[in-house]
Amino acid sequence: MSNPQILIVEDDESILKHLKNILEDSGAVVTVNRTGENVMEEVAGQHIILMDIMLPYDDGVSLSHMVKGSVDIPII
Repeated sequence: MSNPQILIVEDDESILKHLKNILEDSGAVVTVNRTGENVMEEVAGQHIILMDIMLPYDDGVSLSHMVKGSVDIPII
């Protein structure tokens, strides 16, 4: 099996840094989106999305509904 592809949508630099380091140390390939903007352009090929609720561009709940309406990717 290939390394998991994980999209992190998070604007807090400290949280983002720690999550990214932990996941990459575990062998995951991590993509980062710091605002939520254009998130649909980044979901292709991802195995899971870690989504913050409060984001500068939009809220994570609305973005999660938008993603789930288009693709079947688990979102935490």
